[in-house]
Amino acid sequence: MPSRIMHLIIADGLAEEFGLASSGALLLGSLAPDAAKPDAARSEAAHFAGRRYIAYGAFLQQYAHRMPDLYLLGYLSHLVGDDIWSIFVHAGGVRARIMEQPALAKAYYRDFLLCNAKLLDAYPGRRRLYDTLAAAEFPQHGVQEQADGAALQELKRRALQDFDYPAAHLAEELQLLSLEDVRHGMDLCIQRSLDLCRSWFGSAAAG
Repeated sequence: MPSRIMHLIIADGLAEEFGLASSGALLLGSLAPDAAKPDAARSEAAHFAGRRYIAYGAFLQQYAHRMPDLYLLGYLSHLVGDDIWSIFVHAGGVRARIMEQPALAKAYYRDFLLCNAKLLDAYPGRRRLYDTLAAAEFPQHGVQEQADGAALQELKRRALQDFDYPAAHLAEELQLLSLEDVRHGMDLCIQRSLDLCRSWFGSAAAG
């Protein structure tokens, strides 16, 4: 699944496409599905996960009465990101390679760290993104039945630490992932989320 930094950049990009100001609620929402209480069933519920796909429709049906809502927009962008990433990893053969050679898992997670650094270094809104997340507070109207507030605060703390990376990560080459493919996947996440939410957030991104 995408890293915390990837989820944050996807959510921020989605807000930009809608002509909205990014907000702490939006960014926390983009982390929230991973703040489920720690057992497999609750994690699957928080991700609206079926056997083979993530049920965006079930999420939108459950929370349609509260749209438009930036926290929920961020939450949805996370679900879309996880779904598209899963397809990307399967289609690119990365998962198959790791299953055949379990030792490659270490290189895969190393690539996440390297991608974080390279994406942030090239992201023009990096400082604003950090400051907005740092000031974010857990919304009282959030998806409390899905996300645990204490766990979400811990995810926020770790995400802020992700902004502090060694300079060497910028020069180190990826081993399993392609930065171009990662960026393409993130763009797909934004476009898919736009398609799902246009009716609530207006036609600012219709073009």
